Parts: sequence; structure tokens; C-alpha cells
Amino acid sequence: MNGRALIEAEVQLTNQGTGPNPDLAIEVKARKADARLLADRQWTTVGAVRPGATVTRNVTLSVPDQHNYEVEAVLWSGDVIVERGSRSVNLAPNATTAGEKEFTIRKIDTGEFVTARETPVPIPTRTPGFGPLPSLAGAALALLGRRRYRD
Repeated sequence: MNGRALIEAEVQLTNQGTGPNPDLAIEVKARKADARLLADRQWTTVGAVRPGATVTRNVTLSVPDQHNYEVEAVLWSGDVIVERGSRSVNLAPNATTAGEKEFTIRKIDTGEFVTARETPVPIPTRTPGFGPLPSLAGAALALLGRRRYRD
């Protein structure tokens, strides 16, 4: 299909509570396993599930073919992550060369992957994590470490 493959993800949810579940949304995304590039993301909703019952939701992801993916399902209640799970989907064999050390040579065309973020889930006004100054310091340390590793 024009260099693309379809991954049909099936998510099963069980209401383990004693009452009705809140409104929930499921985000299913595929990321290239080694580069973590986002290949596709789809959303679906979960209606009412009676206590003890299980429902199944299906999502189809369209991804560039001949790559290995980590497919993750994230269950959201408003802007809070309730649960997450992931599985590997391997659409390409690993190309390794054995010698004293094993290594893999890959050329990644980043134009095949998703760049925009679309989300129907409200995003909190304050993002958890470090502020701008510690983040810049961390990025500088990471770049320094990367430079040393290459030298």
C-alpha cells in the first residue's frame, strides 16, 4: 500500500470498579522502535462499561512499512493518564553485522513520520517537570556528554 502498512490495534478494557466508569478516551500511537519517531496516532472513546464487564475498542494505524514499532495504548480520564500498555510490532528484520562488536546500520527517512500533535484531550495549563533553567542545563549536559562520546 504505497510503502505503508496498517496495524490493527485491539484494546480491551475491564471495569474493575463497583460503579460506572467516568468518560474515558484511548490514545493509540505507533513509534519507530529505535528512533522513537511518531508514525501515527489515533483516538477512540470508551462509553459506559458496567462493573466487571470488558469492552473492546479497535484502532487502525497507518505506518511506514519495513520498520519496527512500539505500539502504546494510553487510557485517559480528562487530562489524567489512568493506565498504559505497549507491545512491539516488527515489520522489518534487524540488519546486523557480527564481528568484534555487533552494530546496526539504518537510514531513516524522517519525512515518513508524523510531526504535528493533535489531541482531543485537554492539556493542563501547567506541565509537570523541570522549569526552563534546569531544562537548559540538562540539555547542555546531554550535548556535552554526546560530544565526548563521539570524540
